[in-house]
Amino acid sequence: MKLFEIKTKYSLDEHLKYNYAIYLRSKELKISIPLVLFVIILGIIVKNWIYIAIAALLPIVSFLSVYLNARKNYNSNKALKDAEIVVEFYDDHLIQKLEVGSYKVEHDKISKIIETKTHFYIMISRNQGVIIPKKEISKELEKHIKSIKISK
Repeated sequence: MKLFEIKTKYSLDEHLKYNYAIYLRSKELKISIPLVLFVIILGIIVKNWIYIAIAALLPIVSFLSVYLNARKNYNSNKALKDAEIVVEFYDDHLIQKLEVGSYKVEHDKISKIIETKTHFYIMISRNQGVIIPKKEISKELEKHIKSIKISK
């Protein structure tokens, strides 16, 4: 039995927010932050401003890379670009419906749920997930999403 249903539009803005949310929680970022700090400290110790400049540019280049890749992927995916998406929530699964088709995701196939101030990202794999804007959901649906048991 269907518990909840939301309708939303997939946009470049949604796609960018999704990519940044994934990037900000990535292992690569967790490794690069100490590396950048190390290079800055090294630059201060050896009094070489080139190290500091390079370390300061790395985060900027990294975020720019995420932006450019996300934009390129969004614009190249005709099936998702500006698509109307319906997500139906059931006790043990959800179904995401698009004009080109639909797919069912059993709760035990969800790898994690990322929550930000504005969204839930129900992750099926490292780089694939279902985008749920919080502005589209009720408190009951939010509670349901938070209650989903994640398989480890």
